[in-house]
Amino acid sequence: MGTMRNKQDYATVISDIADDFLGYVGMECPEVSPVCVERVEETVKGLLDFEKPRVMVYGVYNSGKSTLINALMKEEVAEMADRPMTDQISLFDHGDYLLVDSPGIDAPIAHEKITDEFLNKCHIILFVISSKGGFEGKYNYEKMADLINRDIPFIIVLNERGCLIKQEWSAEEKALKKAEYGQELRSIQYKIIENLRKVTGDKNITDKYESYVLNARKALLGIQKNNEKLYDSSNIKTLDKRIIQLIQSGSAAKVMKQPISNLKECFDYIEQYIAQEMQAGSSENFADKVEILRKKGENLKDEMRILIQQTTQGHADELAQLYAAGNAEMAEGIEYTILQEVEDKYGYKLADVLTYIRKSFQEIEGVMGVVNLENEIFYTPRAKNYSARNIERKEALYEDEAPVQEERKKGFILFEMLKSNKKREREKLERLEREAALINTRNQNRLNEELRIRQEARQAAVSDMIELQNALIVSVNTSIDEKFGEIMSYIQEIDCQNQELLQEGKRKLQELTEIRRRLAAVENDLV
Repeated sequence: MGTMRNKQDYATVISDIADDFLGYVGMECPEVSPVCVERVEETVKGLLDFEKPRVMVYGVYNSGKSTLINALMKEEVAEMADRPMTDQISLFDHGDYLLVDSPGIDAPIAHEKITDEFLNKCHIILFVISSKGGFEGKYNYEKMADLINRDIPFIIVLNERGCLIKQEWSAEEKALKKAEYGQELRSIQYKIIENLRKVTGDKNITDKYESYVLNARKALLGIQKNNEKLYDSSNIKTLDKRIIQLIQSGSAAKVMKQPISNLKECFDYIEQYIAQEMQAGSSENFADKVEILRKKGENLKDEMRILIQQTTQGHADELAQLYAAGNAEMAEGIEYTILQEVEDKYGYKLADVLTYIRKSFQEIEGVMGVVNLENEIFYTPRAKNYSARNIERKEALYEDEAPVQEERKKGFILFEMLKSNKKREREKLERLEREAALINTRNQNRLNEELRIRQEARQAAVSDMIELQNALIVSVNTSIDEKFGEIMSYIQEIDCQNQELLQEGKRKLQELTEIRRRLAAVENDLV
């Protein structure tokens, strides 16, 4: 870019760049175009109109801001008081420039916000500090550092309030007092420098601002008394002259800093907007995260299979007891108990998956809405006739007991009368042996029958538990496959969209970079 001769040439080029930027935003980011138009018109193009550059007077309460404005204007246009009076932006036409009166640093937050918003519309900042103190607070220097870093022409005005000289003092006493006061002002200036260095960490901070010592009250008094000598001694003319120098054509680099800086902020705003659109697509290790999620689904199947097996096996004995006791109708309650235990364990296991998805895919908008991993296993209790599982008891095994009793009843008296004692004893013994054998047989049959019932009940219970176990495993696997399939499909779909947004965002940023380069060329030419 060839060297430009005056600020109007720069203003034209910067304005053209701003127009191209707005055209770009309207095409690529229409949602935020109105915001950008407003910002550019107010904070960029508004500053490129050099008919009336703006000079903001800023500072701490009771530092003499209003007095300084009145001194520069040579009339009392700004209200002066011992309390904060300014709660809005006021503009005063100085002729060569507009003086901007603003709420001070110590103003209410709402009023200070007004000042911050208007700063971007000003070409020069005058920061007023009183020699009487009130400037030592850390926040004051943090604010000054922020303003200096804005790269706007920044002038610290030390408003000295004068020293008391008594008429009865000798010339030597007066000279000594003036020397002491001069040393006091130099000490204040040094303290300001040291505090700024401390806050910013910049040893060369003095290269980024200018500093003037003046007496605004003396200047105003000179105006009121029509005392030109008093006015000139205030040093107010030196400040006024420097402000005009900064505004004139020879200082184009200075006055162009703010509109360029504001346009850069607009660029940054759009970059951030595009970056947000690209954020989901920029997920690191996305494929790895998806693979981990898939493995978690497979691991969950294995874990649930083992848990279902353990749960059903743990209830097999209980179910067998019901079948053996003829209470098979209560078996349905066991099935519901098993189902509840499995659902609880399933829900607990899913919590780990939910935690992983929240942490790993939080950048994907709407993923948690799809991830509805409730403990649904899609299992409906079987319409099974459990009553049929009651084991039939075979009573025929006990029918030989009655003939024995009858035989004893019919023949006992007759045999007893005909037999000898010895014979009777022998027959009695034989009879007892037969009865014992019969009882043993009967007891053995009872045991065999109970064993048969328990075995059949156990076999039936195990069979039913295996059937239920297999049904639950299939149902859980189906639920996991469906849920994880839905999640994976959504994530991959969004990922594809995000990748498209990522590529589209890169294209947009590339076009914005080209506009930035044009503005950078203007900056380089100014330097």
